[in-house]
Amino acid sequence: MRRITAGLVALVALLTPVRSHALFHITQIDEVMSGAAGNPNLQYVQIRMLAGAQTFAANTRLTFFSCGAGNPGTVLLLVPSDLATGNAGGRWIMASPDDATFFAAAGIHPDFHFPPGIDNACGMICWGAPVGSNFQPPAVPSSWNAMDPNNYVDCWAYGGYSGPTKTGMTETTAGPAGNGTMSLIRSGTSIGLACPTPANDAGAMGTFGACSATTTTTLPGGGLGCADASAAAAVRATITAACPCAQATSHRTYVKCAAGVVKQAVSTGTLPKSCKRQVKKCAASSTCGHSGAVTCCRTTAKGVRKCSVKKSSAACKAPKGGTACIGSQSSCCDACNGTACAAVTPPPSTTTTTRPRATPTTMPGY
Repeated sequence: MRRITAGLVALVALLTPVRSHALFHITQIDEVMSGAAGNPNLQYVQIRMLAGAQTFAANTRLTFFSCGAGNPGTVLLLVPSDLATGNAGGRWIMASPDDATFFAAAGIHPDFHFPPGIDNACGMICWGAPVGSNFQPPAVPSSWNAMDPNNYVDCWAYGGYSGPTKTGMTETTAGPAGNGTMSLIRSGTSIGLACPTPANDAGAMGTFGACSATTTTTLPGGGLGCADASAAAAVRATITAACPCAQATSHRTYVKCAAGVVKQAVSTGTLPKSCKRQVKKCAASSTCGHSGAVTCCRTTAKGVRKCSVKKSSAACKAPKGGTACIGSQSSCCDACNGTACAAVTPPPSTTTTTRPRATPTTMPGY
C-alpha cells in the first residue's frame, strides 16, 4: 500500500503544471548604470539569474528610492511580460529608451524600457516582488506595497543613502551609480565601479571600447595597505561628484570637501580605514583649486615615472636625459597612468649676439 501511495505522489508531481513550480526570486541585481557617454538619461539595471527557470518577470517592479526628505520611492517600471529563457547565470536588462545610440552601437538591445529616473549621486534601486511560500509567479501589483523595500527580491543603496532598506539584503556602496564610463557592478557580496558588461535575455553582450582595465582609478604606491581597492575607487568617484574640481574656490576647500566624503564613507563602513589615507592623498595631490596648475608626468633617463603638481605648464620640465608631459587627469593618482599625455613643448631657444669689445681710444692730451 505504501508503494502504491508513493507511486501516486510521484505521478502527481510529474503531472503538476511546471508554472506552479517555476521561480523568479532566485535572482539578483547584477549591474547598474546611471549616466554614460555624456548622457545623464542613459540608464540601465541588469538582473542575473542564479538558477534555471527564472522566467516569470511579469508584474515585478523596478523602483528607485531617492535620498530626499522621506526617501520617496518612484516605480520606474512594471515589467510587462515574462522572459523567453531562464538559464542559470543568464542575464536580462531594463534600460532607458536611449539605447538607440548607446546600446545599439554596443551591439545589444534591452529587454524592457523605463523612463530615466535614477539619480546618479545617491539613492537605492530595488527590483522584484514578494515571494510566496509556493514559489508562484509575482503577485498582482495592486496586492502589495511598492514603497516597502522588504517586498523586493534585491536592493542596492549607494552614495550615502540612509533611508529604509531591505532587511539584511541590501548591498551598499559610498560611490555613485556609475561614473560615466564605469558602471556599478556586483563582485561577490560587494558592489563597486568596473567596466560595463550589460547582457540581454537573448544572450547578447554589449562591448564598450571606451572602458578597459586601465580605466579603474589607482592609489598612491599602488594602494599598499588598502583592503578594498574597489571601495576606494567608489569613494573617489563620490568625491568627483560631491566636490567638483572645476568649481573649487581653493585647494584647501576642495581637500576639506574630499575629507568629509572619506569620513562619512569610513563611518558607514563602505570604506575600510586602511584606505582612508590613500584616498585623501589622491585629493591632496590634485590641481583642484589651483588656478592654472597641471599634473606633470616626469620620466627619468632610467624609465622611472613620477607625477607632481606644478603651478603651470611651463614649470613641467623634463629631468636630465628624460621626458615630461602634462597629465590627462586632475589628480596624480590617475594623471600618468593612461596613454593620453600631452608632451610639453620646450620654449623657443633664444640666440644671443655677441658684440666685439670696443678698443679704448686715447685722445691726444689725455
